This record gives sequence, C-alpha cells and structure tokens, in this order.
Amino acid sequence: MADDGSETQPPRIPFFIRKQLENLPILPGENARDFKTLFYQVEYSAEGGQKTAADFFIDFQATVLTWNLQRTERMITAVIRHHRLEAVAALIRRTSTLGGMEPGSLAYRAAHGDALDYFTSEDAKKKYQELFAKAGFGPDAIEVEAFEQALPQITILNRQQAAARRDLLAFLKEIDRRNARRGRELRKMADKMISRSRASTTEKGAAS
Repeated sequence: MADDGSETQPPRIPFFIRKQLENLPILPGENARDFKTLFYQVEYSAEGGQKTAADFFIDFQATVLTWNLQRTERMITAVIRHHRLEAVAALIRRTSTLGGMEPGSLAYRAAHGDALDYFTSEDAKKKYQELFAKAGFGPDAIEVEAFEQALPQITILNRQQAAARRDLLAFLKEIDRRNARRGRELRKMADKMISRSRASTTEKGAAS
C-alpha cells in the first residue's frame, strides 16, 4: 500500500474508515489526495504493534483536526492574495496625478482596469512599481495594503484558527493521557504537517 494518497487502500484498514476515506470531510476545492496523504502519514507514524479499529479511528480524527488547522493557514494566505488586485488599484488611486478620486467616478473605476494591467503586463507592472516608489511606498506596499484590506476576514479566520488549534490540542492531550507514546507520535506528526503547510502557503503567497 502506498502512503501517497492513492485510491488503493490497504485491506487492514477497517471498513468504516475506508468508507470515511471515500466520503471525505473536505470543502469544495480542497484536494482529496492531500487529505488521504495526510491520513496515511498519520496512520504510519505509529511505531509497530497491531492496531485496533479504535486506533484507526484516532488516526482519522487526528487527520481531520490537523486538516482543519491547516485549512485556516491556507485560507489566510488565499484571502490576502484575493485582495492584491484591489490593493494595487488603491495604490494607483493614491499616486494618481489626478489627485483624490471620488468613489464611483470614471477615474476611480479606471484604476481597477489599470490594476489588471499590472498583473498582465510586465511593462505596466514596472511602470506602476516605479510610480509607487516615487510616491514613497516600499517594495512590500501591495502586500501591506492587501493585508490591511483583508484584516476583517483575517480576524475571523484567526478566531477559527485558535478554535481549531484548541480542538487539536485537547484531542492530543486526551490521547496522551490514554497512551503517552502514541500521543507523542501524533503530536510530532501534527507539528510537522502544520509547519510544512505553513511553509507551503507562505511560498505560494510570495510567488503570487
């Protein structure tokens, strides 16, 4: 059996867990293969010994809770990326030679089209970067503006992230109480997967 998230499932996995793996608790747009890969990594993190159905249930629950925490990491990065277009438009309006632009005005709406050019034309991108620099904005001005615009959504996601972290820690604490060795294994695996997810989302955000 491969631990790469493939559809092939080992016969030793209990039937009720295999059914769960066929009906994953993921949101539209999330990657089923990534979820299964995470499950198999959690499942294989146990060091030896025969596993009971209860052990597999624990592995699946640990996977779900870790996935939920990873989801908030991904969503925070995605929300900031989502605001980059409007962040560029806002900076164009602030640095325009036309001065202040009234919301709804032709010039105000035109800034949105100019922002699209920023992302589709290297010449336009260079032109606006120079314009922003001359106006005193630093090289990370777009990311800062996007973050500020996304802040209300990020605040909500941070609360969800804190709740997901509490759920995972409470679960791991209970497993640790019942089986200290398995608790340590699951905690180590969860920390590894969350760190890897955070690094991946950071890289994607920097590349966007």
